[in-house]
Amino acid sequence: MGSICMTKVLLLNAGLAFHRLYTACREQFLVSSELTLRAHLTEFKDHELLNWRRGLDGQDCVYIPLPLDALTKLLEDLSK
Repeated sequence: MGSICMTKVLLLNAGLAFHRLYTACREQFLVSSELTLRAHLTEFKDHELLNWRRGLDGQDCVYIPLPLDALTKLLEDLSK
């Protein structure tokens, strides 16, 4: 799953299960362990670039706390 596609999932579903994010990052060789991903996500959370919520199925989900128009513009800029 590409980073643009992953961003769309975060945008459209208002969150992505941590395990799914970890699997996608590992497949792209972005991280080698859950601990490494959690360290990166903690850094993003500290800078208020992402947040956590509990999904309907009880899983921890990561989401981007930005307005829809800002995320849409970001996706358009990234796809150029």
